[in-house]
Amino acid sequence: MTAIKQGDIGPIWRVGILELDADGVPTGALVDLSAAGWTCTVAVPSASTPISRAVTDLSTDNFRFLVQLTPTETDLLDAEKHIVAIELNNDTLTPPFTKEKHVELVVEDQMIP
Repeated sequence: MTAIKQGDIGPIWRVGILELDADGVPTGALVDLSAAGWTCTVAVPSASTPISRAVTDLSTDNFRFLVQLTPTETDLLDAEKHIVAIELNNDTLTPPFTKEKHVELVVEDQMIP
């Protein structure tokens, strides 16, 4: 669980996926997410104006999406616990790949506006 103040920039969550062999067993190698078809979405449905947007920032090695809420987005969060949903998707694979991760985020009142 991570705690932040309203209006502050959020922490960075690094989200990647391991390659799978033909039997669906992880090989231990990370997937290059700059390859065609990979998308990442971040959502916080409990925000006063629900947040849902694409994430395009990748780590320098292209193995992880770098997910971070902006100050404008955290300002939309009431001072309470929220669930941040992060989804990796690739519709070009057979079968299509979708994996959603949830992260708890505690938002506290900001004392200095």
